[in-house]
Amino acid sequence: MRNEVIKEWLATLYDDAIAEAKATIENERLWAKGSGSEMEASTHLQNIEIQEEYIEVLENLKNEI
Repeated sequence: MRNEVIKEWLATLYDDAIAEAKATIENERLWAKGSGSEMEASTHLQNIEIQEEYIEVLENLKNEI
C-alpha cells in the first residue's frame, strides 16, 4: 500500500512538471513569434527544444515508476 501512495505522489510530481514545461513551450512560441531578430527567435526555439527533451525525460521516468 505504501509503495502505491508513493507512486501516486511521484506520478503527480511528473505530471505537474510536464504541464509546467508545456506551458513554458507555449510562452516560448509566443516570444519567438514576437522576436525582433532571427537570433532572438533562435534562442526561443532552442529553449523549446530543451523543454521538449525535458518532457521526454520526465515521461520516461514516469513510465518507470
